[in-house]
Amino acid sequence: MTTADLGRIEAALGLCLPADYRELMLAYPPFLRESRYPSPVGGLASDDLLIADPDRVIAYNRNWRDDDFLLGEDDTEPRLGRYLIIGEDCGGNCWCVKLDSDDRAVWFFNHEDGSLEPSAVSCAEHVEHLRQLLAEVRQE
Repeated sequence: MTTADLGRIEAALGLCLPADYRELMLAYPPFLRESRYPSPVGGLASDDLLIADPDRVIAYNRNWRDDDFLLGEDDTEPRLGRYLIIGEDCGGNCWCVKLDSDDRAVWFFNHEDGSLEPSAVSCAEHVEHLRQLLAEVRQE
């Protein structure tokens, strides 16, 4: 992804991307572009686990905003204005980064119970989790 791509995401969604996410996307991990993942569309890891296409990031976040995704039972306000969805697993759960915050964590949203829990302390650690996940998938 380029700086222009990131700017397009910000303009389309009306937000400011966190610095940690910007850095990650500008130096996108090559192994994710080359790895296949058993997603609903059977695509590359870059199609789902860490979305590399700016149009897909925009569309994904717009679609879930329209469906009140990330709204847990106890929430008094939608979470979508506070998070950017950056990827999903093959079960419809997703990873997010917090907007307008110094929090560098990557968060995991479980759509079945509405929980939102920290999954990695930074985008770099999240990439290592994805590396491990792909290694486990290859072993199966």
